[in-house]
Amino acid sequence: MMIRQLLATLWFAGSAMATGQSPPEPLAPPLRGHSDRPIVAAQDGAALRIEPVPARWAIGASPFKVSVAYRNAPPGAGIMAWITRDVDAPVPGLRYRHFVGSGGAMSVAPVAVEGDGTVSLAFDGQPFVDEADAAERSQLLPGRYVVHVELVNHRQPMVGFAIPPANARSLAAAMSPPIIVDGVVTLREMRALRGSLRRLAERRLADDLDLYTSGVQLRRYLTLGALTAAGGNMCADLTATPPFRGRWTACIPGWLRTEAGQLLPEAEDVRWEGEIDHQPTVLSHRRARDLAIATVRAIRPSPSDRDIGATGWIYRLDRHAWFFDVLVFRDGPPEGFVVQVSDGGQAVIEARSRNSESPTLDRWFFEPDRARPVLPEFD
Repeated sequence: MMIRQLLATLWFAGSAMATGQSPPEPLAPPLRGHSDRPIVAAQDGAALRIEPVPARWAIGASPFKVSVAYRNAPPGAGIMAWITRDVDAPVPGLRYRHFVGSGGAMSVAPVAVEGDGTVSLAFDGQPFVDEADAAERSQLLPGRYVVHVELVNHRQPMVGFAIPPANARSLAAAMSPPIIVDGVVTLREMRALRGSLRRLAERRLADDLDLYTSGVQLRRYLTLGALTAAGGNMCADLTATPPFRGRWTACIPGWLRTEAGQLLPEAEDVRWEGEIDHQPTVLSHRRARDLAIATVRAIRPSPSDRDIGATGWIYRLDRHAWFFDVLVFRDGPPEGFVVQVSDGGQAVIEARSRNSESPTLDRWFFEPDRARPVLPEFD
């Protein structure tokens, strides 16, 4: 705190010396418990301070108010406020983890101010966020937040499809002490945790079975069940679909739900039980991929492994075979092949092209005159 105050004093003094003015006098004595984060003087002697915010607030309670004192606000200026995750909050060993949800703006456009004074901003727990080309309301999630305010030299919208004036600039900024937002686990958090768990499971499946994943939707081969509470953790079953078999039970540890907010799990956090492997009658993906590349190389010798490779793939249940996109890179457009590799190990080139319309697996596979695959629906 003392270091912050010293830096703030030097910043004020340096700004004043640059303009040939005396350092500005402090604002009126702050209310007890005001932010220990210093007022920031950015330009032209303008300054902001946030008066006390509640230490705790519950989602669904009456809106809380943020009182902002300002000084030397020029004509046409406005105050813009955001409520954001307190990234400086110490979470031992987890400082650089990602939280579910991040907050948003307390208004779409700056609140008009001029001269010296105080403005009161009410917040109901639904910040404005950018969604496509519009500003939409979102629901704040439980966790530790701070209110960040800026004095800007315009009053144009700053959320949504907003284009600020060419001369837009920030004149001063300030930040509140942390505020703890209390609430129950929300559907939005559950969806985020499910999405994170699915991505980790797909990565694990690819690593365990040596699957090439670029451009391939592995989700069609894993069915994710509901997240349920189990011993303080959040667990879900992931069931493999053909050509794989087996099931994992994956648990997100309860300690990732902190007072600072719900943290997204990393691979090393999740506890995995069970096993997933190829079905007994299915040729392994790695062996099938090697056969597909070897079949193309037999008719298109390549001086380097870098000049040929299998990209997309899919498994056809109705043919008991893998299908691969294999590309050969030479001068000009790549030459593309669709190669079928049966579970018995026989490889056959199904399609080929040497132009800009190289036969990708998706284009060839979904032609109306060909049987579509028997694949499970994915959630």
